[in-house]
Amino acid sequence: MNKPGANLPRLVTAILAAGLVALAGAGCAIRVDRRPQPEVAVPLLDEARLASAEERWEDALQAYERGLFLDPGRAAAVYAEHVRALCAVHREDDAHELLTRGLSLHPNDLSLLALRAELSGRLGFHRAAERDLENLTKLEPLEASHWRNLGAVRLQLDLPRASLAPLRRACELDPSHLEGRFLLGRALAEAGECAEAVAMIRTCITRSGGAQQAPGVWLKLGAETVAQSAATLVTPDQNREALEWVEVLQSRAPGNSSLFRTAGMLFDRAGETAAAIVAFERAVEFQPRDASSLDRLLQLYLRNGNPLKAIALAQRALELGPDEARRGKLLALVEHAPR
Repeated sequence: MNKPGANLPRLVTAILAAGLVALAGAGCAIRVDRRPQPEVAVPLLDEARLASAEERWEDALQAYERGLFLDPGRAAAVYAEHVRALCAVHREDDAHELLTRGLSLHPNDLSLLALRAELSGRLGFHRAAERDLENLTKLEPLEASHWRNLGAVRLQLDLPRASLAPLRRACELDPSHLEGRFLLGRALAEAGECAEAVAMIRTCITRSGGAQQAPGVWLKLGAETVAQSAATLVTPDQNREALEWVEVLQSRAPGNSSLFRTAGMLFDRAGETAAAIVAFERAVEFQPRDASSLDRLLQLYLRNGNPLKAIALAQRALELGPDEARRGKLLALVEHAPR
């Protein structure tokens, strides 16, 4: 006969075993609950799309967030839709983070890469945008917009020569895209290829319907490039055309001192000294601390036989700043100017 308590160890073992089985079962149940649940996420996705269509952005974002939580492996298009909803409420940082998460699941998705490149550029992450765009040009080499955007980002990075090749490629693939041609003209101008830059910008202005129809930024860059080019690179016709562009710009922005300065440079190149003096005087009138216009105006006064005006202007210019080299030049000019 067993002594009292002899079966106690066996009883305890049985109870513990039963408890472990129960815990294991509970653990399995928890793991199943945490698996992706697409059958629940699909209605949420429909709800999110409806809310987006009606511009109920907060409702859309809640539905997208719940849907992606339940089924994080959703198609890339869902990530793109969620990103657009975030951008609609100006949550660009969250959108950028979501794009990176989506790309970890869909690393070569063109739409997500293009969205992240665009958003990186808007947030000032130009190097990151450049990397995504370089990847896009490899994945989709015949898409002109990828090459064009790559060139634009490199311009933002102050790399005009590195932007030339992608922008040329963009123009080859899409020759009718005038904005792409203008970007190439800008890159050429910044790279010091002024003659080709002027020709490219002139083509953009002509094809857009002429100076009256062209965007102001095209006219301004074209005129400034002509004005700043070496004299040997500019024909009289180009100089005259640039003056027409400035005239159109002045009709749109009458008090812009930089336009008067550009006009003064163009008139001076054309040998129209009196008109150049008037233009530089207007530039100084609108911007009294415009050192470049003051210096050019001073030289024109001397050349035109107005030494007293030159001396007065030099004395005024001396008050502008601590640039010792310029100060010495102005003092020498005052000292040796004819009285």
